[in-house]
Amino acid sequence: HTFSSRMDARDGVLAFSSKFGDRDALFLWDTRRDRVVGRYQFDSLASILSPAWSPDGRRLAFVGLSLGGTSDIYIADLPSGRLTKVTDD
Repeated sequence: HTFSSRMDARDGVLAFSSKFGDRDALFLWDTRRDRVVGRYQFDSLASILSPAWSPDGRRLAFVGLSLGGTSDIYIADLPSGRLTKVTDD
């Protein structure tokens, strides 16, 4: 997603999206340990763009493109992996 998606950092952990298999995933990269510490993929989403941390560091908001071709804002709860759709375009 070069030049079309942004990254966000919190407490030394970068959140970004990248291809994993046939669709996108959210990745968490720990800059201190120099490794991936989390990967989240959602069956209903083909593309994930521009994740942003919540102030408490427990959630990520991002733009998701559904398999049907609509873009909406989603929130991923990191401890549970639960996905919540915020908008409905």
